[in-house]
Amino acid sequence: MPSRQPISYRDGIMVLGSCFADNIGSWLKGLCFDVCDNPFGVLYNPASIGSSLLTLLKPDTEKMLCEDNMFVGPDGYWYSYDFHGKFCAKTKDQLRLMLDDTVTKARTALSAARHLVITFGTSWVYEHDGCVVANCHKMPASNFLRRRMSVGQIVEIWKALIESMGDKHILFTVSPIRHVKDTLHGNQVSKSALMLAVDHLCQAFPGNVEYVPAYEMLIDDLRDYRFYADDLVHPSPMAVELVRQYFARNFLDKQTQEYVRDVEPLVKASQHRPIHPDSEAHQAFKCQINLKIDQLIEKYSNFGLSNLKV
Repeated sequence: MPSRQPISYRDGIMVLGSCFADNIGSWLKGLCFDVCDNPFGVLYNPASIGSSLLTLLKPDTEKMLCEDNMFVGPDGYWYSYDFHGKFCAKTKDQLRLMLDDTVTKARTALSAARHLVITFGTSWVYEHDGCVVANCHKMPASNFLRRRMSVGQIVEIWKALIESMGDKHILFTVSPIRHVKDTLHGNQVSKSALMLAVDHLCQAFPGNVEYVPAYEMLIDDLRDYRFYADDLVHPSPMAVELVRQYFARNFLDKQTQEYVRDVEPLVKASQHRPIHPDSEAHQAFKCQINLKIDQLIEKYSNFGLSNLKV
């Protein structure tokens, strides 16, 4: 079903959640959309995604940057339990500066964003000193309490967040990547809680909240193993591409679908790495690509497309 609030290529977008969210975010960013893609790094559970969003919505909320959440990991680097492992530093002060800068930039991006794409990966959470962590950073399992969030707990967190975001358009997805370490049954129960919670939110906020059925596409429609990577858990490039096509057809407006059809071939061409970059053939290829990009810059009012030039 087509979106009630389709995305325009001129709209600001923020993507938060699991690594499946990164697939959509990196694709849109590559097409020169205005995308803030997982500013806190990959997050999996609704509580951590919600906490990161709360930090951006309320400048006086310091929970995410609390020094109690920072610690020295097994490798001697400083980490935060509320950020992905890519956020690390040799000293506590360096880490704090890194996180402060990240939050400042993400707040600006959220303020400008018209749409949010939120991907829940699991309803299983790990607690440290009574607080849900976004990442355990390879610390001993005995340091954490593992539990599964209920549908009601997820809904309670996200109803408050959605109400505080005004008229922002939210697209929820449930990651189709199965967490097999939870066992297949445990994974299915976890995903079921996420889907029930998202369905409740879609019904509670029919004007602003919609659901992207990426989970159903991969699990039910593309269930042949040729649509999975070698680990038989993650989607293959072909499956990701089919989900992207579905997303474009149903959640981008008509002009933006045309924009994607125009720009995507040039993005792929601009990423070409020649064997002989100084050859006449490659120079002619570059001129041809840059000429097409100039034509699109004129058509789409210089919408960041100059970055594609080769």
